[in-house]
Amino acid sequence: MSAFKVTMLASGSKGNSALISTGKQNFLIDVGISCRKLTTRLNEVGLCVEDLDAIFITHEHTDHVNGLATFTKKYAVPIYSSELTWRAILTKEPKIERRNCRIIGGALRCGEVEVNSFEIPHDAIDPHGYVLKCNGSKCAYITDTGFVTPAVRQAAENADTLIL
Repeated sequence: MSAFKVTMLASGSKGNSALISTGKQNFLIDVGISCRKLTTRLNEVGLCVEDLDAIFITHEHTDHVNGLATFTKKYAVPIYSSELTWRAILTKEPKIERRNCRIIGGALRCGEVEVNSFEIPHDAIDPHGYVLKCNGSKCAYITDTGFVTPAVRQAAENADTLIL
């Protein structure tokens, strides 16, 4: 039994956002829908933005970051991505509040969850997937990948929960 529960808040070319929960902690991957839609969808599953522990951004494409500018103005949730992805996002959207923008470059511990980022093949500046580990469970988030690299294969290996 996995320690992770996954709720897709949006998926597709009009926006992407996934909620990954452990029961004690809640993480969002991507903010590809408007801030209003995001808060509405979180409310529909019994959560509010203040229940989020962190957000992880996979890459700078609009369908993954569309709601980020408004979100950063309203909320103080830490948002992680690679340095190159942040540069690309901030070039396109300079109005993003930077106070909560953080760089992830490998592993990060967030409460009881270890989060690892890894490169994926995609037509973006520096796209990443994420592996979350908690209480012996592993959740791999690998989307928008063109093919399976050794890093992607390693991320997916022995995952209790795999989001493709």
